[in-house]
Amino acid sequence: MQGETEATDSMEHTYYDYWGKARFGGKDGTAYHLLPYHCLDVAAVGKVLLDLDISLNHSLTHILGARTRTFLAWIPFFLALHDVGKFAEGFQNLISDLFHLLRGKPSTRGYAVRHDALGYALWNDSLWDRTWKEGWLGVVGDEREKGRWERLFGYLVRSVTGHHGIPPKRRGPNNQQISAAMHFSQEETAVAEMFARDTAKILMGNFDMPARFRAEEMRTSVATFSWLLAGITVLCDWIASGHFELVSNPMPLVDYWHNHALPQAQKAVAQTGVLPTKASFSVSSSSLFPAIEILTPLQRQSSDCSIPEGPQLIILEDVTGSGKTEAALILAHRLMKKGNGSGIFIALPTMATSNAMYERLAVSYQRMFEDGADPSLLLSHSARHLSASFRQSLIQGKKEIRDDYTIGEETAGAYCAAWLADNRKKSLLADVGVGTLDQALLAALPSRYQSLRLFGLARNVLVVDEVHAYDPYMLTLLQNLLQFHAALG
Repeated sequence: MQGETEATDSMEHTYYDYWGKARFGGKDGTAYHLLPYHCLDVAAVGKVLLDLDISLNHSLTHILGARTRTFLAWIPFFLALHDVGKFAEGFQNLISDLFHLLRGKPSTRGYAVRHDALGYALWNDSLWDRTWKEGWLGVVGDEREKGRWERLFGYLVRSVTGHHGIPPKRRGPNNQQISAAMHFSQEETAVAEMFARDTAKILMGNFDMPARFRAEEMRTSVATFSWLLAGITVLCDWIASGHFELVSNPMPLVDYWHNHALPQAQKAVAQTGVLPTKASFSVSSSSLFPAIEILTPLQRQSSDCSIPEGPQLIILEDVTGSGKTEAALILAHRLMKKGNGSGIFIALPTMATSNAMYERLAVSYQRMFEDGADPSLLLSHSARHLSASFRQSLIQGKKEIRDDYTIGEETAGAYCAAWLADNRKKSLLADVGVGTLDQALLAALPSRYQSLRLFGLARNVLVVDEVHAYDPYMLTLLQNLLQFHAALG
């Protein structure tokens, strides 16, 4: 403790001298948000999602089992580390005037390595040793056990620092290994450590790691969970970056956490529409479609068959006109009521068939959800802007947010929060999504922000219509996607 006090006293700056977000223009010039505050904003959004998203908790329980409670305590801390690479002078000097204002000196340092890779290097070279020595996460053991925990937490740190859609790079310009010492001064490293230590005290409290847990026993489940965490981090960062006020005056982190981060996170999560809507239990699956007076044999079977626990793969095959789509939706609604998904994504072969399905669902999809709710319906393909019905759903969505207008059952219209619909990367986060199959397959391909799509899909029942229409290449990709989907619950 004495060495720690001496190091703190010798530091010229604290983490209140680092900016995390900035907005140019306005009467006062550049407005900025302190870096520790943005990091806590993201952690707060994550905590709200973990507290309120029943489907997410279902997936966590499926993956982690008895270890879920432990990881629920760890996740906000790791989310707060997502931007720790921004403590580097190279990033801070991206806005030289702000750097001069906050640090009291000019800088000529360039920004050659992105902050996601810098944060990953800082964890590996410095923060992990501090975490272990000071017991921030409650884990203990000998040097061999330390190495096992390092590998385990490495999955999580790689997921949170890779919040810009790709994993953090380990090599920089000229293929050189990225090291923290090359990009962080000793003071910047010490400031980052101080922030992580203080954040751990706030977010972890007096958490005690269950003695029976061993790193090696959790390795497979944590590796699986890391795919989900990567998507959660992207979502939390996007929400925190666009829905929080900029705060530049220093205050104790614990005060900011309780008085700013958490209240704003609750409001932002509600406004964006990312929380799943509860399924309706008052409407029977067989009465989801009032226009159908007599169910076909396939639809009756879908209404009455037993559904085992756990992830399900159900294949419907029948002649044309047998009502396969309605039968699939009946099964999807039953799965939602069992907790095996909070929404639906319907994948079709073409944009034309997607548009037609969207039109069909627009007048009936709300029956799948509880009364008084406004579940979102989103069309997802590259030409969706040409659909007048989809554009109208966004107009209604904006009106609902602005005027507190509620769509009644008699309106029978589609609704989608504008934030969910502003790009297709968020398409799988809607309560009901309709689109081409490629939008779902991108969740299992090495494409940017695939983790966000995978996170959205993990909450939903996936319905692939006209599955016989795909070639062997597409079917192989679909098999890989189903493996991901099952692994995540």
